[in-house]
Amino acid sequence: MLRHGLDTGWWGVPVTWVLVTRDDHLRQACSLARARQTGWWEAGARDSARPESSPRYDVDLIRESMAEIDAQEIAWDAQFAAQGVEPRRLRYEQIGADYEGSVRAVLTQLGVDATRVPPPQLERQADHLTEEWVRRFEADAD
Repeated sequence: MLRHGLDTGWWGVPVTWVLVTRDDHLRQACSLARARQTGWWEAGARDSARPESSPRYDVDLIRESMAEIDAQEIAWDAQFAAQGVEPRRLRYEQIGADYEGSVRAVLTQLGVDATRVPPPQLERQADHLTEEWVRRFEADAD
């Protein structure tokens, strides 16, 4: 979240804001909880020289993460509304389903030649542990 507010005039040039959100807040919260426990914020970090850290299922941490995600989305929307900004909205799921099309749409909106789209720089981290946590959380919610 921005610490000093959203100043759309700071750059002195037109700015196109891109807001990426995720429909599946539960899986996002599981990822956030896991990253907080392990310090692995991107997939490549697992292969680095970091000490091993085993994440553990923590229903309270997942709930807190979901609440934070919800609060951040509300805060971003409020910031944009207060500044009269309508960001280009992308959904995480949309990017995953059509990476090239999503990047191309943003580049085109920016007036950048979109004939060549760079490959993704990050890889998806979700795995069997994410799915296990989702199942456990859903069972705990019942």
